[in-house]
Amino acid sequence: MLKYRWLCWLSVMALWIGCGDNTTPEPFGLPPTEAMSLDLSLFGGVLVAPSIAEGASHFAVAAGYVSEANLAIGIPIATPLQLLKNARDTAAIISESGSQIWEYSLDLSGTTYQIRLEGILDNTNIQWQLYVSNAALDLEDFLWIEGQSALDNKGGRWYFKSHQESKTLVLAEWTVSESREFEAIFTRQDRDSDSYGSMLTYRRSPGPQGDILSLFLQDAMGRSAEISWNSLSSAGYIRSADYNNGDKSCWGMHRQDVTCE
Repeated sequence: MLKYRWLCWLSVMALWIGCGDNTTPEPFGLPPTEAMSLDLSLFGGVLVAPSIAEGASHFAVAAGYVSEANLAIGIPIATPLQLLKNARDTAAIISESGSQIWEYSLDLSGTTYQIRLEGILDNTNIQWQLYVSNAALDLEDFLWIEGQSALDNKGGRWYFKSHQESKTLVLAEWTVSESREFEAIFTRQDRDSDSYGSMLTYRRSPGPQGDILSLFLQDAMGRSAEISWNSLSSAGYIRSADYNNGDKSCWGMHRQDVTCE
């Protein structure tokens, strides 16, 4: 009788262990596209200066503020952010441990990057790691971005690392509302940089006549500016205590100075 009970117990344990091994991890998706982009194309993007016509002084001043913010925030994150965004063009593989892996390559600025993005489910959050290899830059499985996102994709953060030193250059904290309003706050993190403490808040609000994009900039010296524009018409404004007596200063669809409505 004892031998029979022992065999029954072994059978139950084998069945329980077998069931646990056959559990298929639930797949999860990438963060929303907004959390992988910073649209500054009106001002020439991150690495290119815009073409500014005569009579466009308000736009020119706004472009100058954006250029300064690019030096502090935009340039350090431009390449890794583009590499991260391209994960959307690749199907994920689910590993036995339950992590999801996106592997792909990208030619950028005349050089080829090999990328591996890993997502690991941690209770109600997903932990992210972006590993990059590039022979020209002497990178091999370099952890360029770490991050977390909520399982419902309503918020998260990215840590952009320096590929020359083991430290975080920029922290990005992002949220997405039910109405698809997006906000990301970028902060320069490395204390030995002249840009330490610089902040860029980027907002995108959907609208029937084009999305409204807004920037709230603060440099390391405490100077600040508010810049907003329409994604379709390009019309917008700048407001800063250091320009035009702090008054709201507008430009039209052709970037020419106009009277604010």
